[in-house]
Amino acid sequence: MMRGLRQEQGSVTTLVIGMVPVLLGLVVVLTDLSVLYIHKRSLAAAADNAAVAGAQSVDLETFYTTSPSRLPLNCSASRRAISRQVGASKVDKRTPRITVVSTTCDGSTVGVQLRSQVILPFSQHFGVKPQVQVAGSARARSPLS
Repeated sequence: MMRGLRQEQGSVTTLVIGMVPVLLGLVVVLTDLSVLYIHKRSLAAAADNAAVAGAQSVDLETFYTTSPSRLPLNCSASRRAISRQVGASKVDKRTPRITVVSTTCDGSTVGVQLRSQVILPFSQHFGVKPQVQVAGSARARSPLS
């Protein structure tokens, strides 16, 4: 009985040594993926904020000189509001810069597309490009339209 136990000594050590790199690799991949996911969500929130700021730029001259059935937007003021909002937003410290890719305005709805690059914390140590491009977009409608 004791002879059988002595032959199996060290098998747990071999198993642990084999599993440590696998577990560390999973931690690295999951950390990078979670950073990417959180950054994408933050960029989507920044796009939402920018679109709402743009949708609040009412064309008062058109509103007061005519009797519109909806609240018209001033598209140039809307684009300025979007640029101010994006310039003021900081997603996180891994974001070098948020870029406004495009803005759309049809007089009642504003759309914005943003892009930035996120620096992944662990991938750079394994020969993978450490910056990944992330995009976010949002649309907002003028109040009372």
